[in-house]
Amino acid sequence: MSKDTLAGCRALLIRPSSGDMQLQQQLTALGATWQHTPVMQLQRLAQAPQRVAALTAALQQGALALFVSRCAATIAVELAVQWPARGDYFAVGQSTAEVLRAASIAVQAPRQQQTSEGLLALPALTEVAGRHAIIVAGEGGRHLIGSELAARGAEVSRCELYRRHPDSAGLHAAQQQLPQCNLLLAHSAELLDSLGPAADPQLPLVVPSQRVAQRAAQLGYRQVAVARSANAAAMVAAAAQIWRRLRAG
Repeated sequence: MSKDTLAGCRALLIRPSSGDMQLQQQLTALGATWQHTPVMQLQRLAQAPQRVAALTAALQQGALALFVSRCAATIAVELAVQWPARGDYFAVGQSTAEVLRAASIAVQAPRQQQTSEGLLALPALTEVAGRHAIIVAGEGGRHLIGSELAARGAEVSRCELYRRHPDSAGLHAAQQQLPQCNLLLAHSAELLDSLGPAADPQLPLVVPSQRVAQRAAQLGYRQVAVARSANAAAMVAAAAQIWRRLRAG
């Protein structure tokens, strides 16, 4: 991709700030302008330090830890005193895995399908009967990973470290900015839900998975590009693809 691949693109980014710097840099490098207006905020839970301590103790006893978001991994790394070398660590995607690897944690993560389904397809998670699997996440969200691991015979628990809450000022600002943008990037169905039904069904939208794309269609979006994952490179590649298609058409 060249430096003018996204020339003329005015992108709106609406997820919380964590992890967006790479995305912004890559958009700029390809000629896009962007506005970052989070419509939700992330709040670390008061119980997070105790929960991370319990997590590391369980890992010392042979538990599996599955980190399902970059934010969860970041908080855990910040709070942990020491990570057991013998632990089995997994991440839902490479962006989340990068946080753990930066803390010298050996982690397994899917490279192609960087989703819950891709994580569950890892060979190391096919035989987990009798193992304790801990989902490290925020409050709420999908429970597919836990349900599937339980079906495979694992004892599943959750280590919830943060909560999401609406940012009313950010939401109002994003709604005002949407008419001036010609590309929207949304990393989750929850973010799209916060915006409500599509104000402009023809506004090009980039999402990280088919599941989010399905929700986008329900909200009225008609031009949706599905990235291979939620990491910056994949989201930018999908943005470039839909932008080329629009310019050609």
